[in-house]
Amino acid sequence: MEKIRVGIIGTGITIGIARAHVRGYAQIEDCLLTALYDIVPERARGYVEKLQLENVTVCDDLATFLMAVDAVSICTHNSSHVELMEQCLAAGKHVITEKPLADTLKDAEKALAFEERYPGLVSMVVFNYREKPGIACIRDLLEEGKLGRIFYFRYILGGNRIGNAEGVGLEWRMQKKLSGSGALADFGCHMLELVDYLASPSAGKIRQVGCFTETFVRQRAHMETGVQTEVTNDDASVIIAKTEGGCLCSLTACRLAIPYEAIEICGEGGSISHILQSDSISTHFKPYNGAFSSMQPEQIRIDEKYQKLSGHMGVLNEFINCIKTGAKPYRSVSHGYYIQSLLDALERSAEAGTLIEV
Repeated sequence: MEKIRVGIIGTGITIGIARAHVRGYAQIEDCLLTALYDIVPERARGYVEKLQLENVTVCDDLATFLMAVDAVSICTHNSSHVELMEQCLAAGKHVITEKPLADTLKDAEKALAFEERYPGLVSMVVFNYREKPGIACIRDLLEEGKLGRIFYFRYILGGNRIGNAEGVGLEWRMQKKLSGSGALADFGCHMLELVDYLASPSAGKIRQVGCFTETFVRQRAHMETGVQTEVTNDDASVIIAKTEGGCLCSLTACRLAIPYEAIEICGEGGSISHILQSDSISTHFKPYNGAFSSMQPEQIRIDEKYQKLSGHMGVLNEFINCIKTGAKPYRSVSHGYYIQSLLDALERSAEAGTLIEV
C-alpha cells in the first residue's frame, strides 16, 4: 500500500501547533507529509525553511492543496474548524482537526452530520492527552480495577506563556469570535475529555456542571496593529462537575500562571496522583471495603513503554490507522460534539451563576 499523503492547514504565528503534527507524522511509517497551506503563504514557506522540511509543497490556495493530499490536519483557530472540515470532506479527504471541535455548540452541531454524509472518510478531533505517559499508565491501573468505583477526580492544567501582560500581544485565543471561550476551551476541553476517558467507565458521564470564569488581563496590544484591544474571553476557569454515578470533579484551568499539570483520582480502592512533569505516579491502594495498611503512598515509576505514543503521535497514529483499516475512531466528531456540549453548559453556568444539568 502506498503511503498516505498528508497535509496541514495553518502553520500559526505563536505556539504553532502544526509543529506537533509535523513531528507526529514523521514518526508514522504509513504516511508522508506532502503539502502545507496557510492564508499567508509566506508564513508557510518560512515554516518549511525553518523546519527544513523536504519534498513539502507550499500551496497558495486551498483547492491546489486538496489535490496534493489524501488526509488533512487542521491547525487553525477554533471558529474555522467546522467549515474547513466540511471543505476537506467534500473534496474526498480524511480530516483531523485540532481541539475543540468548534467555537460554539451551534457550529459544532453542523459537524454531527459529517459522519453520516461522508461515511467512507475518517473525521476526528485531536484530544491527544490520552497518550501522555502518566495518563496512559493511570488508565491501565484503572482498567486493572485498582480504584474500583471512582469517587473524586481533580485536575489542574494551564500554562504561563502569556503571563507577561505587557510582553505578549492579543492573539486569536484571546478573542471570543475566533476562539470561543479562552482557558475554558483551550485547557478545559482536555480535562473534560480525560474525565470521560478515565472516570466514565466506572462513574458514568458528566450530568451536572458549574463554572466560574474570570479575565484578569483585560486589554493587550493587538499583534498586528499594536493598538490596545479588549480581551474578550476568560484567562481562568474553575469547573465543578458531577457524573451520573456520583463522581465529583474539580477542574482548574489558567493560561497566565500555572507552570505544571496535576491529576488526582480517588475511589473505593484508594487514590492515584501524578504531576505530569514527573516520571512517577503516587499510589495509595487498599481493599475496597478495608483500611489502608500504611499511611505512606507508593511511588510507581512510569515504564518506558508509555513514552512511544506521547505528544501528537498517538492520536495521529489512530487517524492514519483508521484510514488504512476502515476502523471507527474513538476521538470522533460525535465525541468532539459531546465535549463541546459540556463547554457550552459551563459557559452558560458561568454567565448565569448557577448549576446546569447536561
